Amino acid sequence: MQIASSATQLQVEPEKTDVARGHFRRISHALATIGLILVVFFMLVNGTSSWLQVVQFQVNRLNGPGEANSAEDYITFYAAGRLVADGRGTDLYDVDAIRAVEHEAMGRPVGGSGVLAYFNPPFVAAAFAPLALLPVEIFSTVLLGLVLMTLLGGGLALKRFLRLTSTRENIAFWLFFLSLHASVWLVVEQQLSMLLLAGWLGFAWAQHQGNPRASGLSLALILVKPQMALLPVALLVWNRQWQALKAFGAAAAILVAVSILISGPSILVEYPRYLLNTTAWESQGVSTANMLGLNGLVARLIGDRSPSPLFVLPFILPTLASVAYTWKGGWQPASPRFFLQVAITLLAALLINPHLYLQDMVLLGLVLTFCVAYSASSGNRMDIWLPVAIGVWFLLLYGPRIQVNHGIPLVAPAMICLLVICLRTLSKSHVEANEVESETPLALAA
Repeated sequence: MQIASSATQLQVEPEKTDVARGHFRRISHALATIGLILVVFFMLVNGTSSWLQVVQFQVNRLNGPGEANSAEDYITFYAAGRLVADGRGTDLYDVDAIRAVEHEAMGRPVGGSGVLAYFNPPFVAAAFAPLALLPVEIFSTVLLGLVLMTLLGGGLALKRFLRLTSTRENIAFWLFFLSLHASVWLVVEQQLSMLLLAGWLGFAWAQHQGNPRASGLSLALILVKPQMALLPVALLVWNRQWQALKAFGAAAAILVAVSILISGPSILVEYPRYLLNTTAWESQGVSTANMLGLNGLVARLIGDRSPSPLFVLPFILPTLASVAYTWKGGWQPASPRFFLQVAITLLAALLINPHLYLQDMVLLGLVLTFCVAYSASSGNRMDIWLPVAIGVWFLLLYGPRIQVNHGIPLVAPAMICLLVICLRTLSKSHVEANEVESETPLALAA
């Protein structure tokens, strides 16, 4: 009787355990659902408020220059375009010349330091030259329309790339993309960061579709901020992707020729030197300690607002080593792993960029897109990217503010963590691929 009683007790205890586990899972699921609803509601409220502020910004600009503020990057493009229209392309990187045009247009100093220097190549200024003949208020309105078109076009391209079909998926995507603080900020500043997104997305997409020439042409879009093109071009050279390089080189040659016509042959040396020198500035709209990449992280860690590149190098080298590890398996753009490889490369390019601003962080959305595309194509779990995406959303909303106001860098360490997550995911794909290869001969023999 005692043995039978013990057996009955052992049978009942697992049943109780299963019930408890099921109860715990239901509670966890309910709490997760409530949390997700609260997050979505916050995104919706915050996004709506942010876009109403965008409208208010533009109304204020139409009513006159007003007081100087931190959302005046469009003035830089106006001044650069005006210099080109006046035949003064050689003065694009003369801070005093830019300051004079900006002051004349606004009737006051601009930005936080009184001047916003111009950092893009001369061919970008040439594109703005016709618009710069308009009054500055009309210029900002036209530019706002163009930037909005690039934002919506980029969103549509991402949506198509992800092959979203259901209404719920589309609503979730647009809510995330349009309420992302970097998306809103690039519209406020009227910046060109969506061209970077289009360049990276077109590059990866065309490579995956087996169209290397189109990938090279897409990559040329990144030349609006040429430092962001260094890593992908180096990878193309390393992997001997000559067709893509020829297409990129042809497009780049045209843009360089336009730049030489505008600013003279010396620009080939002066512009790279200018970009390097600006990394040590603490005025003219530049603050290394507030940059969101590795140099901003180092500046905060060592307490030097303009750290020497030698202090940043120990952080850059492991980042580049992670890229080398990523591509050690060779160039296989048809493989799902290719999207994850590009995501890691893009993260590294962001981290080592010495001029990484909030508007450029819209590219983190592209990183997540590549990660989701990898998981969807390879049949791996996709739910791991939902908390990462929510974390990125809140990071871009609060991270830059905390860094500026409290001196605590959060964005660069978070990107490093995301880089590690992507590297671990890629490493697991290596292991799974090796297991499949080792099992294949046995399966064939059977």
